[in-house]
Amino acid sequence: MIRLPKLAVLIPTIGGRETFLDAIWNELGRQRAALPRPDDVIIVVNKDDQTKTIGQKRNELMDAAIEAGATHLAFVDDDDGVSPDYLSLNLPGVYGDLDCNSLTGRYYVNGVYDRPFYHSLRHTLVARRCGLLPQSQPPERREDGSHQAPPLRRGELRRGPQLL
Repeated sequence: MIRLPKLAVLIPTIGGRETFLDAIWNELGRQRAALPRPDDVIIVVNKDDQTKTIGQKRNELMDAAIEAGATHLAFVDDDDGVSPDYLSLNLPGVYGDLDCNSLTGRYYVNGVYDRPFYHSLRHTLVARRCGLLPQSQPPERREDGSHQAPPLRRGELRRGPQLL
């Protein structure tokens, strides 16, 4: 059976953050509904009471997405904002059977623009040499094709995100 390309947007969250979650959920839902093929995108949320590590929640999200037929995964935090065309900009990578898309964006602090960020594999080595953990570590692909997120704990960023 041939699997059609499908993007899963994965959102880990905790209780008490419903305002943030509602905002990102509504924006992604609006974008999904406007797509020519909305079924090519699923949105999966994992909410708990802070008893799970972020790595555990990400693993559960990935398992649920793959079980639902996802071929590509994107993590979005509950308090993230995405561009109005986030899904339509990511789908060409899904349809093109790419292994990885990278992104750029803008940090805002209390609603005020702070600086740009660049999420790319080319920055990983520099971050490790400086003793920084990446903002979110990507899942590792296993030999059997499944994925496993590192079991990071809450507070995993020992030094805050920095532009390198």
